[in-house]
Amino acid sequence: MTISLEEFQNWLEQHGARLQAWPEDRLQAGEALLEQDPKAVAHLEQAQALGSWLDESPSVVVSAQLRRRVAEIPIQQARDVAGLSGSWSSWLRASLAAVFIGMAGLMTGAWTAPSVPAADNTELDVELYWDEFSELALAGEFDTGGER
Repeated sequence: MTISLEEFQNWLEQHGARLQAWPEDRLQAGEALLEQDPKAVAHLEQAQALGSWLDESPSVVVSAQLRRRVAEIPIQQARDVAGLSGSWSSWLRASLAAVFIGMAGLMTGAWTAPSVPAADNTELDVELYWDEFSELALAGEFDTGGER
């Protein structure tokens, strides 16, 4: 298996500079590239230097006070929310939200309703009326008011 220098760099980032920790197939491909490409050696040395620098850096000790303050954040937020639930301000907010949602729904419905072009169908309606009236009158099913 042959790999490119870019793949080797990605594997260095994924698995670290200790080649013995790499999966077997990648280890063999990485060692083969190290024998052929001096740039790969430079990248490995840089990764090893960074790793040793991180290993030598002092570890950060978090104070008990900071841990306690971070652990209390969700508790404090729950208290803040619980404090508002019984007050009138939360009901006012909920009412305003409901009104806003209702108005948004009405406006959306008005804007998205299919528009029907206004047409003057008066003439058509009169023709249909007289056609229907004439058929009923000729069939004798409609009383015309006296004349037969």
